Amino acid sequence: MLKCVWTGETTNITWEHCWIYAGKQINETWAIVPLAKRFNTSHPPQIVKEYCRWISLMRATKKDLAKYPKKDWDQEKKYLDNKFIYNK
Repeated sequence: MLKCVWTGETTNITWEHCWIYAGKQINETWAIVPLAKRFNTSHPPQIVKEYCRWISLMRATKKDLAKYPKKDWDQEKKYLDNKFIYNK
C-alpha cells in the first residue's frame, strides 16, 4: 500500500476511505486504499472515487462485506466491473 492506485505515484500518498456505511467511514483494511494526496479531497473526480471503490471491493472477502448487510455489494461490484473491465 505504498503507491497510488490511480497514478502509481509513490510520494504524497494518503489513505482513501472508500465507503460510508451508517453515516461512518468503513475503517477496515479492505476499504482503505492508497491515493495521491491531490486526488484525496472532499470532492475527488467521480471516476477516481469509483476506481478506488472497485479496487477495495476486489480486496474484500464475502465475510468482510457480510458485516455491512444493508449495502447491495453485488450490485456495486457489477456496476464497477462494467465500468472498469468491460468499457475500456
